[in-house]
Amino acid sequence: MAEPVQLQLTIRGLNGDRRHRLGVGRHQLGTHQDCDVALQDPTVSRRHLQLEFDGERIWLQDLGSLNGTWVDGRRIDRMELSAEQTEIRLGEVPVRIEALGGAEVRLAVAGDAATGESVVPSIQPPAATWAQGGVARFSLRHLPGLLDRLRGQVDPVAYAQALLGALHEGGNDLAYSVLHDRAVMASVGQTSGSSGRHWRQSAWSLQVVGEEAELQQQAPLLEIASRLLALLDPPAEADTAATRGPRRDVGLPSPQTQNAELAGLYAQAKVVADSQIGVLIRGETGTGKELFARYLHAQAGDERPWIALNCAALPEDLLEAELFGIDKGIATGVSERAGCFEQADGGTLFLDEVGDMAASTQAKILRVLQEKQVLRVGSQRARPARVRLIAATHCDLDAMVESGQFRRDLYHRLADWTVELPALRQRREDVANLAAHFLSAEMRRLGKRFGGLSEAAVARLQGYGWPGNVRELEREMLRCALFLQSGEALLTGHLQPRFRQPSLPDETADDSLKGQLLQAERKIISTALAQCDGDVKVAAERLDCGSSTLYRRIDLLGLRMR
Repeated sequence: MAEPVQLQLTIRGLNGDRRHRLGVGRHQLGTHQDCDVALQDPTVSRRHLQLEFDGERIWLQDLGSLNGTWVDGRRIDRMELSAEQTEIRLGEVPVRIEALGGAEVRLAVAGDAATGESVVPSIQPPAATWAQGGVARFSLRHLPGLLDRLRGQVDPVAYAQALLGALHEGGNDLAYSVLHDRAVMASVGQTSGSSGRHWRQSAWSLQVVGEEAELQQQAPLLEIASRLLALLDPPAEADTAATRGPRRDVGLPSPQTQNAELAGLYAQAKVVADSQIGVLIRGETGTGKELFARYLHAQAGDERPWIALNCAALPEDLLEAELFGIDKGIATGVSERAGCFEQADGGTLFLDEVGDMAASTQAKILRVLQEKQVLRVGSQRARPARVRLIAATHCDLDAMVESGQFRRDLYHRLADWTVELPALRQRREDVANLAAHFLSAEMRRLGKRFGGLSEAAVARLQGYGWPGNVRELEREMLRCALFLQSGEALLTGHLQPRFRQPSLPDETADDSLKGQLLQAERKIISTALAQCDGDVKVAAERLDCGSSTLYRRIDLLGLRMR
């Protein structure tokens, strides 16, 4: 059976667009409150239009409206449309009709408001499950062991995997995921089901996808599982209060990375945190250098001072005043103030973009590090400056040292441990969780409910090159949040055009069998669409496949329709 296709209706208005999802069946549009899609406009009749959709074809039937239904400037009574993006007009109200393939309908990340329930009725019978006595069997076989795991130091990921393994053991056809702050911590199972539910307990949630009948049957058991997840929340504070040792695990920044390389760097940071060795963090702009530095500081005890300064943001004189401070009486109207070194005494000083500093400033920083004292500008009195210095740069400091642009002795004081943070394009497995994290936070700030991310939108985001790294992703999610309706899922159409294009360099460089097959399929479909003047229905007949199947492949392959 072909994957479900839904229609998205976008109602244009002076107060912005409103979007509605329609599935297979008949739907009425008009101003009457009983209509499936209600339009508040004086040029629209109470029952204006009936739209019928069978998953591939669309029929429009004007219901005797006063101001008519218009397609391509022509008033119609009844007509068939192809299931592709089409503009119609009801009276004076523009309406865009767009077919959404399976990857746009399915959610890669579920939201607060969206349950993932499909409007396409399932014809699959419910599979065998724990059925009768499922809760009792789970309680007897697995609950004691799961509770026992919580008595000691708990690895949340391992615990989540054990819990999902116990749930999946029942032999059902559900797919399970455990999320923490919308980051996927563990998942198990595959399903063709199109319904989904969320069981949320604090920052933890259990997402389950499958057929609706089976979800209802398993609901009591899944409620118990979600409450077990909630027991993972207290340890962060409880452990700190209980141990009060010199070390404490503050947890990885949220959402936790799924990239092995970056996770390994954070693991090494735990070892380095309590030491006084210099740390140099290298990476492209927007890769999270300050976030990594803050983690190092917090891991060692964030009750100590933390001071951060971007060295590239200030000219030389102002930079030295910020770093070393100013003594009173140095100039008329200038007040004395402590510099960053003095303020960070006993704590951490993070200097970003150290490669942009003048040679004279480099020499003064080296002296402060050697003597653990600082002289304010215009002062002869030394003040304590015992700091843990963490530096960051996007420059090639090794090359700058060789060319004489950066002091070799300062470099060796900074680079006891050098960290190279991977670019976002090198950790595509983190893109979905990061996007959900930024988008959900901004939606909440705007007073909207987070509706999730479609599989197609995630595929586009993962295929993009991200020259601006995490910061660029964050800015795009902030922009998308402004235009999304409350509870609406992020689709590819919400992204700016540059994010919708497939990452051609990555695809063409893929010499695997799968990569070559995808390239061949992309070429075949593109050729068929060109020969059929962009008509998907005709192209599907030529390729001997269903229209909905072709829409899905076009969507997944990142092809553009005319």
